[in-house]
Formats: sequence, C-alpha cells, structure tokens
Amino acid sequence: MEVPAPRKGTVHGSRLAAAIAVVGTAVIVALFHGLRHDDAYITFRYARNLATGVGYVFNPGEPVQGASSPLFTWLMAVVYLLLGDVVATAAVVVNAFAVGAQAWILYRMLRDAAPYTAVAVAAFAVLDLFSSHFLLALETGTATALVLATVWSLHAGRTRGCGLFLALAFLCRNDAALLVPVVVVVHAWRHRKLPWDTLLIAGTLVAPWLLFSQLYFGSVLPHTLGAKTGVSTFGEYLESYAWLFARAPGGPFLLVGVETVVVALLIAAGLRFVWRHARGLLPLVSYAILLWLAYAVIGPPTSQHWHMQVPRTVAALLMVIGVLGTLERRAVATAWRPLRAAVPVLAAAYAVVLAHG
Repeated sequence: MEVPAPRKGTVHGSRLAAAIAVVGTAVIVALFHGLRHDDAYITFRYARNLATGVGYVFNPGEPVQGASSPLFTWLMAVVYLLLGDVVATAAVVVNAFAVGAQAWILYRMLRDAAPYTAVAVAAFAVLDLFSSHFLLALETGTATALVLATVWSLHAGRTRGCGLFLALAFLCRNDAALLVPVVVVVHAWRHRKLPWDTLLIAGTLVAPWLLFSQLYFGSVLPHTLGAKTGVSTFGEYLESYAWLFARAPGGPFLLVGVETVVVALLIAAGLRFVWRHARGLLPLVSYAILLWLAYAVIGPPTSQHWHMQVPRTVAALLMVIGVLGTLERRAVATAWRPLRAAVPVLAAAYAVVLAHG
C-alpha cells in the first residue's frame, strides 16, 4: 500500500536547503577559486578571441568548432569584456553557483517524497557527492544544472520553462539533445499530446546557433567529435563507467569482494524509490542511460569523465536515496522511533565522510 508522502517540516526544510545551497556555493568558491583545468583553456581562448574581435576561433583565421559549449563560451566572453582576463576564476564561480542550483533543484524534486532525505541530498551535493568539484573549471556543472532544471520544469508542467532550459542545456552541451526524446515521450504519456510549446521555444532559441555554426564552421557538430570517435569500444566504455559510477564518493559503499553486489542493490533500491515515490526523476534517469549508451557508441577516451557527469550524478543519487529515502518512508509508515532516528544519523555520518574527502 502506498504510504502518504511525509510533509512535516517542509517549510523549515526549504529554508535549510536554501541555506545549504547558498553557504555551500560560497564555500566552494572560497576553496576552489584557484582551480584550473587544461581543457577549460580551449573555451577560455575562444572566449577571449570572441571578446576582442578576433572571431569565434581558437587560432585567427581558422574557423574550427573546437569549443564544446557555445553558451559557456559566450558567457566567458561577456566576462572578458566586462572584467578583463579573469575568465578562469569566473568559470569556477559560475559552476559553484551551478552546484548550489543542483542542490536546490534536487531538494525540490525529492521534498514531497522524503523531506529529510531531500535536505540530506542538498547537503551531499555541495559536499561533492557527484564528484563535481574537480570539474569546476569546465562547463560541466552548469550543463548538469540546466539538465536538472529541464527535468524539474517538465515535472512541474512548466512547458515554457522546460523549453527555455532545454535550449540552454543544449547550447551548454550538445549532448543534451538526447533530452528532446525524453521530454517528448514523458509529456505525451502524461498529457496525450506532444509538447509543442516546449519544442517551439527550444527550437527558436537553438536555431540561430545551428544556422551560424553551419555557415561559419561548416558543421553543426564540433569538429573535435571525429577525433574522439572509436577510441574505445562499446563494451569497454560501458564497463569502464559502470565501475566509475560504482565508486561514488564515500568508501562505506565499497566492500572488498562484494562491491558490485552492494552497488547493484543500492541502485536497485534507488530505482524502486524513484518509481514508487519520486517519478519526476524518471526522465533524469532515462536521459542518463541514453547518454551513457550514446557515448559508448561514439567511443571517446574513457579518461574524459566530464562526458559522464549526469550519469555519474544519477548513480550516486540513486544509491543515497535508495538507503535514506527508503528508511525515511519506512520510518513514517511504522512510526518506530529508532528507525526514524537512523535517517539523520546515517545522513550526518555520510556528510562527514564527504566533507573529509
């Protein structure tokens, strides 16, 4: 029998989650403002050349589409115009805010199903549950936040907002195009009609970039895609990232000799929780699987983990809510005090593990 969604403490939980997101963002900026990542400088150079009138190029006079994030490039170009050559620090600051946004969105999407678990997930997000801190110099955090915003808008029935975030997610990373079939199928299933408003808004915002890209670069896809194709096989890619997903932050999940079984059970518990209590997250899970399979077909190097940030996020999220969310629902159903106390105790212990890392 379906257990009524626990709602006690929702207002206080919302304030706490908002505080966690804001304070977490500030702490991330303070700790990681000096972080640099070699691949990020490709985007930074495109942004500098764009801002200084050289053109949307890496080398002057060579229109090659080598930057994988048009949106982030434009944003860094604006930073260069307004503040000068501080784009490396600005990129970290922007992505720190994106991590805070991820924390808030995940809280909102889990709040009705398990409010205490939702607060814990928000805290875990800023404490690097999703291994996002070492990627702060790239566009990855912003892209992930925009994907989450798209899914949240879809769940809330905000068709126009969904179209806006869908377009921004695509412009931030082209692989967000795989969100389109997810949005179409989910909306059609719920409303028995296609999401024309969403598709029209997204298409209107994306079309100018696609036209410019084709005319200027001669391709709507990054030219660097060809260099990454076929480096790894389909099976190698799937296996490599299955192990990476299993190694979510937090050693307690890894038990020598049985880690595969433990992780599989945790993810299965998380999927069960999502199906029964938080179906708004199903599009996110579906997109993560599609992305994983798509990159396995492309076969890029298995060392370029930023391609798999959303699947990595989903795997870690499922493991956490599979434990805490299930315990919280059971505690509400049984009103057993020791079980109810187990949720904050386990959450606090895991937060300490993440903070230590």
